[in-house]
Amino acid sequence: MGIKKGVSMKAINGNLDMSKRYKLCNVEYGELAEGSGENCENCGNLIANVAIVEREDQEKFRIGLDCMNIIIHLNPNEKQQAKNTIARERKFYKFLSTECKSIVRSDDNTGFGYKKIVTKWDVFYKYRFNFSKWESVIKSLNITIVYE
Repeated sequence: MGIKKGVSMKAINGNLDMSKRYKLCNVEYGELAEGSGENCENCGNLIANVAIVEREDQEKFRIGLDCMNIIIHLNPNEKQQAKNTIARERKFYKFLSTECKSIVRSDDNTGFGYKKIVTKWDVFYKYRFNFSKWESVIKSLNITIVYE
């Protein structure tokens, strides 16, 4: 994620104090569909993919990946892990929005995604995931949910 020529980046002069240290806590994949997305708490730009960073005083912020690359000096392995997380979540979102026909939710909040309609848990699921993390997306897509 480099800075593109002609694109104004406000990360250095953004809302976050550059004299403080920040660490990466998590990254989240999001879609910039009509009426969705959120604004970077540093530069204010509309963002889909979110980096959750924590300042040295434990306050957390939701910022874009471009601002994350400027504010946090990550080693190459951490950057690759963040990219891998975004890619994995993007692939799962695509499955939910295009292929998923039903989901079985277990008592321990684990979700199992299927390419077919099921009425109970079946060993031939496509994805196993944390249901709570994806619940609002699943409900917005009107996917059949089976509770076990």
